[in-house]
Amino acid sequence: MQQRILGSQGLSSSAIGYGSMGISIAYGAADAVGGTAAIRRAHELGVTLFVSLDQPNHLIDVPMVKTLVHAHNPSREAIHAAVQKIIGSSEFQGTFNENVWCDTFATRL
Repeated sequence: MQQRILGSQGLSSSAIGYGSMGISIAYGAADAVGGTAAIRRAHELGVTLFVSLDQPNHLIDVPMVKTLVHAHNPSREAIHAAVQKIIGSSEFQGTFNENVWCDTFATRL
């Protein structure tokens, strides 16, 4: 899978990303087993950018990825800003948060 550098901070990502919102809402009943299998298969194929807009818990089963974007706002402005950062037109800002939810016991409650 082709990799791209995002901005000037050295963050890299796969050229193809995975949007996970449809796994738990929007397209009928949630299928946790199938959703997790789809995410893991995407990672096996080389996807390293997983995006969840509005719902931070959509990506709890993705502890293996190094690039994860949570834009906690479903507005057009937030989606546009996230896309601009993903394609490298705008810088990521802020600090890394080590208190991620991925694959932790608390996400299973």
